[in-house]
Amino acid sequence: MVVCRIETDLGPMPGDLPRRDSITRPGPLGNPIALGKPCPICGVIHTRDSDGTAALVCAARHFYRRLKNEGDFQHDVLMAASWSAGMVCVCAPAPCHGDIFLQFAEAYNERVAISGDADLALASGLRAVADQAATWKIGQTTLAV
Repeated sequence: MVVCRIETDLGPMPGDLPRRDSITRPGPLGNPIALGKPCPICGVIHTRDSDGTAALVCAARHFYRRLKNEGDFQHDVLMAASWSAGMVCVCAPAPCHGDIFLQFAEAYNERVAISGDADLALASGLRAVADQAATWKIGQTTLAV
């Protein structure tokens, strides 16, 4: 599974065009952290930093919390994890919240294939997201979800 960039002949595709595999804003799998605007998670105005990870840390926190606490979001994410062709977003291949989905989907799908246990696979996917977020650095501070 990959996150692919979607474009039209006029440039990046607007996020409100419907696509089953789209993870763009404002859809249910869209990233709530918009660069240049106050972050709904931490209040900081994120910009595209040198490696794109500052906003991804907050996106990972948001993803982790929603996945643990919201059944509808969990359902949508598990459906996305089954999209064998991948997901599409306007920011890929630049750092993208889709990278968080990939971490989750890869761990979830691997665990389901091994054990067949969806609850264990969900826990494995959440752990993969937390582990990935813990490796992203902002300045000298390592952040975890």
